[in-house]
Amino acid sequence: MNTHLQSVRQVKTVFFKNPFAVLPAHTELVYPTGRVTPQLLMHYKSLTQTEAALVITGPATITPPQSRKYSLLRADQPKYMNGLRALTKIIGSNGGTPGIQLAHLGETDANVLEQGLSDFPNRLPDFEAEKLVTAYSNACKRTGEVGYRYIELAADQFLLLHQLIHEDHESLVTEIFEAVVANNPEGAALALRLPNEGQHLEKYSRLFLEAGGDLIAYPSSPDPEQTPRFGCSPQTLMLSLGGPVPPDTAVKLLKKTLLIGLPQSMHSGKSVQASHP
Repeated sequence: MNTHLQSVRQVKTVFFKNPFAVLPAHTELVYPTGRVTPQLLMHYKSLTQTEAALVITGPATITPPQSRKYSLLRADQPKYMNGLRALTKIIGSNGGTPGIQLAHLGETDANVLEQGLSDFPNRLPDFEAEKLVTAYSNACKRTGEVGYRYIELAADQFLLLHQLIHEDHESLVTEIFEAVVANNPEGAALALRLPNEGQHLEKYSRLFLEAGGDLIAYPSSPDPEQTPRFGCSPQTLMLSLGGPVPPDTAVKLLKKTLLIGLPQSMHSGKSVQASHP
C-alpha cells in the first residue's frame, strides 16, 4: 500500500497509525438491555485486527431507549460503563484507537432506526433543554473516563441533534457543543457526524469547531472527489466513502480529509474500499 496511506495522523494528543477508521453500526450482538456481550467484544477485536487505526463502537444512546426489543449500546448511566470500558481495552490492546458514537434517538425506537428513517418526525419530540445538554455532557464525560479517545456526536439519520440543526436551533445546539467540549476529559478527539447535504450544515460545522470540536465526519457523494467540505480544512474532516476506492484515489482524497471511514460490512485491512452504512 502507498506509504502516504499508512502515515501517522494526529488530533490533539491522539495519534492514528494510519488514516482508516471503522465506522459505527447497529448490531444484534448487544444485549437487549444495552449491555456489552462477549460476542460484541470478539466482534470489535476482529475489526481492530484488520489494522484500522480507529474503531468506532456504537451508536450508544445518551438517554434510555424507547424499546428493549432491540437495543443499542447505552451510555446514559454509570452502570453501563464497565462494558464500554471492556470495549476500549480490547480495541486498545489489539493496536487500535477506541472511539464511540453518542446518539439521542428522540422518540425513535432503536428497531425503527435500524430499518432506516426517510425523514424527520413532523415535530420535535418533547424534551427539556437543560436535561438534553446534561445528557450529552454526562455521556461524553463518562465515555472519556473509561478510555475512549474519539467521541462522536451523531447528527445524521434524522436523529434529534440532526433535526435541531435542520431547524436551526442555534442557541441550544451551541450549548450542547460547548458542554461536550467542557466535559471532554484527557483530550479525546471530538467529532460531529453530519449528512453530506441539508440545511445549515456549513454553519454548524463552523460552530462545532469554534466551540472546540476537532472533526466533522460525513459521507461522500456518489463521486467522492466532489464531496462538500463545509468550508473546513482537511485536518478537521473524516470522509466516509460511498463505494470501492482504489489506492490512487484514496491518496487524492487524503489531501482533502484527515481520516477515511470504512463501514464494518466492507472493512478490509488489505484494500481501500468502503460504502456508507
